[in-house]
Amino acid sequence: MKSINRIVLFIITLSLLVSCSFLNRPRYSKLDDEFTGKKIYTVSQYVNPTEKKVDIGIAKLTFQRILLGNSESLIAYFVINRYSNSFDLENKGFLRANEKNYAFTIDKKNTQYKTSTTTSSTNSTTKDSTKVSSVNTTETSTSNWYEEKFTITFNEEIALSLKKGKVVYFRFYFGPQVATYKLNDNQIQSLKKIFKDT
Repeated sequence: MKSINRIVLFIITLSLLVSCSFLNRPRYSKLDDEFTGKKIYTVSQYVNPTEKKVDIGIAKLTFQRILLGNSESLIAYFVINRYSNSFDLENKGFLRANEKNYAFTIDKKNTQYKTSTTTSSTNSTTKDSTKVSSVNTTETSTSNWYEEKFTITFNEEIALSLKKGKVVYFRFYFGPQVATYKLNDNQIQSLKKIFKDT
């Protein structure tokens, strides 16, 4: 059963990666929201964990820089898939940027249980001198996993470190397992783009 779950999570991860390549990741957008008066700069990207053979999968990471009058905020939205036999996400994580580590608190955590059922059919025909026999076999397999959604609100010091950082890591803890997400150079440059507009 665990191998089936791994296969389904691999397929989900692979389909996310393929869809990302077609969507020209990372994706950048700007919104002048006339309803709230906010200017919102957004970049979304997909990041794989650096650890091998863990029960934690790909992360969709969305950064939003929000300007309203003289105030400014920076929020990261995460969506992480994990196997159903993994432990819950702990409420504290770490960011490493500009060669410095920062602890942060995970906000608005929402865990959703997901399930997927796949059915496959095979049809075999046997023939001898007296008759022709046809046998139809159906196999059904069910996979279960969790989708973790949460936000991180960064203070001014962390935002400045991200703005200047050349290497960026996020570290999360799921019971005895860790999941580390490293942004590549292209993703870091896309992240820095949201700081250039005002």
